Amino acid sequence: MKKILIILIYFITIFTFSSIASSKIVLLSLSNMVKKSEMIAIGKVVKVEETNEKHGEFPFSKVIIKVEKMLKGNQNTKSIDVYFFPTIEDEPIFLLNGRAIFFIHKYQNKNRLVQGHAGKVDIENDDAINIYMLDQKRNQKIDGFVHKIEEILIKDK
Repeated sequence: MKKILIILIYFITIFTFSSIASSKIVLLSLSNMVKKSEMIAIGKVVKVEETNEKHGEFPFSKVIIKVEKMLKGNQNTKSIDVYFFPTIEDEPIFLLNGRAIFFIHKYQNKNRLVQGHAGKVDIENDDAINIYMLDQKRNQKIDGFVHKIEEILIKDK
């Protein structure tokens, strides 16, 4: 009985730590986020919908973003479809009419956010909030944050 209890505790411990490790969000610097992005857009979520597509066992959902301003990418872009996994915890939550700065790259021919949560910086009033980047304050003024992105883009040309 004691051996069974020890084995059970062992498997519970392994399962718990492997689940924690697999859901870890890896934070990057703003500079690396900009470099990994093919597009950076300020925009508003206008539609969130389920799709019939899957990646392995995980279903994709799609969010449609109405672009207010493109910081990186085609300046004539009016809307962007971004795919995400609604069942994975390191994916951000998309609220209808929610404004954000979106850091986007192609992954398996789909627009995806760079680094999950980190690829969506919410905008409330004049603030960029919930910034998941190593070298950035979590909340800061939107104009200052956008200026930092623009400086990186100029420097990297």
